[in-house]
Amino acid sequence: MIQLRNIEEDVVSGLAKSIQANGLLQPILVRSAGSSYEIVFGHHRLEACRRLGWATISAIVREMPDDDCFLTKVVENLQRNVEVNPMVEAKGYIALINHGWTINRIAQKIGKSDSYVSDRIGLVRRLHPEIGKILENNCNGYLKPSHVEFLARLKSKHQQLELSYMIQRKRLSVRKLEKLISGGRTFRVTIEEDKGSLQVPLPREIARYVKIEPGDPVYVYVQSRRKITIEPVPVSQETNGTATSVPEKFVLTAIA
Repeated sequence: MIQLRNIEEDVVSGLAKSIQANGLLQPILVRSAGSSYEIVFGHHRLEACRRLGWATISAIVREMPDDDCFLTKVVENLQRNVEVNPMVEAKGYIALINHGWTINRIAQKIGKSDSYVSDRIGLVRRLHPEIGKILENNCNGYLKPSHVEFLARLKSKHQQLELSYMIQRKRLSVRKLEKLISGGRTFRVTIEEDKGSLQVPLPREIARYVKIEPGDPVYVYVQSRRKITIEPVPVSQETNGTATSVPEKFVLTAIA
């Protein structure tokens, strides 16, 4: 059984309160599965009713093959604008293609573009396989589908995995992750020691971005125990030359 979403506690709690006050306004959808039934959509409603102590729940029963069942789940979540596990979604599309579906036919069925389906399928190839497992077993809820879409932009699968651990450890928001990897300027470096002093190797990509050349003076600010800011010294403070604008600050965040 393919499940595109994990059960979310806050959603279940909200639904339980609503159902208790107003009743179940929309039945769940199920299909026959041997001597029992499989839920097509309505997992959160079912769980909410269970917690309310209900013994029965209204349901619509439909006969549908596996392919149609999966696509119905996708469409239901897309129409509700709900985030789903993109890796499960991608593997579902791959299974459809193995059954003879084309990308165009899938796209038409779910009301999306061909490029949407192609991008989703590409996640399986681009992402570190361990990230899919983390997302699937994501009990703490810190790693979101939106995080995964941004991680897929990184070419290094090792770096993807490191950042996925950081997201969970530091509870990074999607916005903060986007800032970290925006423009591909996220690097892991090793602190070096030379003649009693510690040195941070600055990758050339970062140096070019903040316009720092070898031998240039810089300001180094300590912002916290795990973060420093490096800022080029303005020309006007160094010489009598014409003042220039200070390039954007670059914050080097320790990965730990």
